[in-house]
Amino acid sequence: MNFVIFLLFVVPVFSFNVECDFDIYDTVQQGLTTPYVIRNFKSAMTKEFKSAYTFHNLNKTLHNVKVPTMLAHSYPTDIIEKTFHEYLVDNINPFLTVETDVYNDRMLLPMRFENGQRRSIIPSTIQKLHTCDYIKHLYTSVEKEYYIGSAGQGANFHKHMEIYNQVIHGEKVWFLAYKEGDISKVAGEKLLIDNLWSVMENKKIQKCKLYENDMIYVPSNVYHATLNLKPTLAAACFPWSRL
Repeated sequence: MNFVIFLLFVVPVFSFNVECDFDIYDTVQQGLTTPYVIRNFKSAMTKEFKSAYTFHNLNKTLHNVKVPTMLAHSYPTDIIEKTFHEYLVDNINPFLTVETDVYNDRMLLPMRFENGQRRSIIPSTIQKLHTCDYIKHLYTSVEKEYYIGSAGQGANFHKHMEIYNQVIHGEKVWFLAYKEGDISKVAGEKLLIDNLWSVMENKKIQKCKLYENDMIYVPSNVYHATLNLKPTLAAACFPWSRL
């Protein structure tokens, strides 16, 4: 099947009627340390980046490049290497749907581990187009990352430093919790989601549905998980040390 036609199918997904539990703004909020969302934040990316960072363009450049795919909380022991094209064929499938009783947290982080360091395999021409200019004046340095996944994939509950994460193409739901105990009833060993219905119904877990161009800010050490509702390409900025 022609790859381009393959990507033009509309992906049927379960309809998540999710209200956004976070404050909504139209630009970055300096000094704010609670989660918030910026709707349709087009100015955070260049038009060139949005046009270049697509499944089709990545496949042209990375077609035969081997990339590790991993479970969010068992890497680096659970890594399956396959070519980028194989990943697309196996995962970016127009007939995949979001199942409410099954959560598949395997997504692609397009990077390699070399000498203990993470190295992105995203082409340098695309990396140069992905800027974090909207927050560079607030931090000493900013690290760029990329996330790719199909409907039903995402990242399971985990926490780390603060992050700004934007949906470039696609649609996804974010889940946030402030205490491990808040997610203990819906997460099993290593905080893996057992049942999406339980997550959706848990009042202690905050939720927000992000659409194309939307950006979320997640503060440091807040547990969070994601679920793609459509094949999704996202880009993130990890800041280091506020000025």
